[in-house]
Amino acid sequence: MLIRAAAASFLVLSPAAFADPLIDNLAEPTRDASTLSGIEPDPLWGAQSFASPSSLLLRTIEVPLGNAFEFPEVVAQLRSGLDPSGPLLASFAVPALSTTSIDILTLTPDVDVQLEPGETYWLVLGPAAGGSFQWAYAEGNNFLGIGSFGNYNYSTDAGATWTNSGSDNPFKVRVNVEPRPGCPADLDDGSNTGTPDGGVTVEDLLYYLAIFADGLNAADLDDGSGSGAPDGGVTIDDLLYFLERFAAGC
Repeated sequence: MLIRAAAASFLVLSPAAFADPLIDNLAEPTRDASTLSGIEPDPLWGAQSFASPSSLLLRTIEVPLGNAFEFPEVVAQLRSGLDPSGPLLASFAVPALSTTSIDILTLTPDVDVQLEPGETYWLVLGPAAGGSFQWAYAEGNNFLGIGSFGNYNYSTDAGATWTNSGSDNPFKVRVNVEPRPGCPADLDDGSNTGTPDGGVTVEDLLYYLAIFADGLNAADLDDGSGSGAPDGGVTIDDLLYFLERFAAGC
């Protein structure tokens, strides 16, 4: 009863909101677009790096692509490492590209990917052979989310080797994530980074109340069924579910 009363009073300060992404600069002004090509003698692929402050599951990636020429077969990959030639983690099926505009497309990984802190991830895009398309990049370095943008690279040999082009005016991308599986009440180790520590303490409670108030994706724990199934929004159902799991110790 006390838990539910506390939840109700907290909601006065915390209206429902949709989840935020790991990184998102799609709303920033577009500076220009890079033409990625599979046409000899000037082939070109592009890659944008990013990082996560905690263990999170990759849900989807949204990216502005288009102005396609000769209907290229698009290679879309997620890789990790110091540069985009690192280990392949997942591939994405790319919807048909417009030949007259750049549109935001949603890419879904073909396997489950857990993003880990301290690792660099790369979204790699390019034509498999022939044709070309454009990938828009931002004016400035502003973005939303708890993650971080890194450098972007280009390759002239279909991804075998890469050239670092810096971090200013990065490619436009939104990376959508969700909390990793595990104890839903074990969210933070006191560092305020969303890193679980294997226990359920007041640090987890304080962390959850903060992310719930901000409407962050990590606060989306339940759809009202009590089963721990996220529903894409942050509501009283999530708060009540967390408080019940916290009281139970997991």
